[in-house]
Amino acid sequence: CSSQFGWLADGKRRAGFERDAREGRLIFFRIDPEQALWNDNRASAAWRVLVNFTPEGHVAELRAYGPEPA
Repeated sequence: CSSQFGWLADGKRRAGFERDAREGRLIFFRIDPEQALWNDNRASAAWRVLVNFTPEGHVAELRAYGPEPA
């Protein structure tokens, strides 16, 4: 894991996982999203964009999120 996550090479980072002189286990999860909601309150109070991703993890589409216009 430390080859992929350079910060793991620093032993001080693992100190918080040690219990009774034993090292605990670090578990990593990889999440591959298909869709996400991007919210940025710096733009406006309810600014939201729906983001769709390709299977490779790249952004495929951005579109406004909210009620459809009547």
